[in-house]
Amino acid sequence: LGSMARRAADQSEYDCCICLSLPDDCVNQCHNGHIFCAMCLATHQAAGRANSGNCPVCRVPLDVEPIRNLAAERGIGNLPTICSYCQANMRRSELLLHADQCPARPVICDAAEVGCAWAGCMSNKATHELGCVHVICQSMIGPVHAEVRANKERLEALLHATQGQLEATQGQLKATKAQLQAAVHLQHSTLLPLARAALEGRDWLAAAHATQTLHLLSDSCMAAPQLRGMLTSLVTAMRMHRRNAALQQHACATIASIASKATARQRTRAAEAGAIEAIVAGMRAHEGLGGVQKKGCLALRNITAGTDDDVGARKQRAAEAGAIEAIVAGMRANMDHASLQPRARATLMHICYTGALRQQARACGALDVAL
Repeated sequence: LGSMARRAADQSEYDCCICLSLPDDCVNQCHNGHIFCAMCLATHQAAGRANSGNCPVCRVPLDVEPIRNLAAERGIGNLPTICSYCQANMRRSELLLHADQCPARPVICDAAEVGCAWAGCMSNKATHELGCVHVICQSMIGPVHAEVRANKERLEALLHATQGQLEATQGQLKATKAQLQAAVHLQHSTLLPLARAALEGRDWLAAAHATQTLHLLSDSCMAAPQLRGMLTSLVTAMRMHRRNAALQQHACATIASIASKATARQRTRAAEAGAIEAIVAGMRAHEGLGGVQKKGCLALRNITAGTDDDVGARKQRAAEAGAIEAIVAGMRANMDHASLQPRARATLMHICYTGALRQQARACGALDVAL
């Protein structure tokens, strides 16, 4: 601090006691009159050192609100100086305004950001820009850019409003869905007995309609006893109406839907109810129908899914029921069915989890149809 004070004493009466230069803007001071640039003093006070709250020259405490020295500002403004561009003599208070308009000030073209490399003094800028291709193009596309920006802002506002409407609509749809689900739950006690009775009867048309009804009902939450009853009725209908392709396809789709949401124990009960054998029989009865084959593969995949202790037994049961041969036969009969082939291959790979089952698949020509 002592050396700073000695250097300050050698400077002009208006020099900042911190940077030892003439302030360019506001001039602040301590209570003893030591002068500082406003920025220098603010940096000193914000430094957080032990002496940051005191004048760096005389150690007098500094006010939180700086003391402005207007006389010093006027004195600095009246000091002579020269323009660094054109070397013209003037007062410091005039320098800032002059520098902005100085003919010798180095400038670049207004179109520099779009590729113009011209650089020169202010006095030549206007002449250059009269013939600058970049400036001319920029003046032509400027209105287009303005219109694009306006359109963008308008579209963003429209999008914001639309998003609000969409959120409101989604809320209404969610409420409507909840009401519909509640209505479906209320109808289960009536629809399920009727559908089961139709499935277990000899009228194949009524049974086909009943499978569609159960498929819709399976998408909603039902208790385990209801699921067991549905599966039993579906298996019965599939056995009684094996030649009815529509019934077989809807029944497989319903079993697949139920199995996808079922627990491991429920999947095992479905297998014990004969669902696997019924699915395989339906697939064999309609080898040439890609819809039946696709839904049958999905049903087999879902029933034999899981990581429980019984999953291996369910896969073995599917193999013993002829699922591998049925899938391969369906693939061979529907080679041009684009969506069936990958589904069938995935189901084969899923069921054939042991070497013996993979050998069984190879023996019935799985590799030929898969490739």
